[in-house]
Amino acid sequence: MVECKDIKTIEDVTAHWSYLDAIGLGDRDNRLVACGQDTDSNGYNELKDKYTKYYSQYAEADVAKAMCACCKEKNSSGLAHYASGSQWEQFYKCMENKGFLKK
Repeated sequence: MVECKDIKTIEDVTAHWSYLDAIGLGDRDNRLVACGQDTDSNGYNELKDKYTKYYSQYAEADVAKAMCACCKEKNSSGLAHYASGSQWEQFYKCMENKGFLKK
């Protein structure tokens, strides 16, 4: 299993989970947190996009470690599954609990 303390980039996070979104599921998976979706699957890295939109005020290495921990806590196969509510809102709450506020 991934050691989040060793993570330096968001690509390091996505490399530890396998999620191939070769067909772009769009509406069927846009609620899911795809920890393993990287540019190799369809040119889009979901976690990198969230970093750019919401967390770029922090050092990428620090955010990547937190993202890794949030993915690891809730995920074992590439998609972070949360018990209820919006998965992204739960993910953002996890990030907030680790000291990272959305801009």
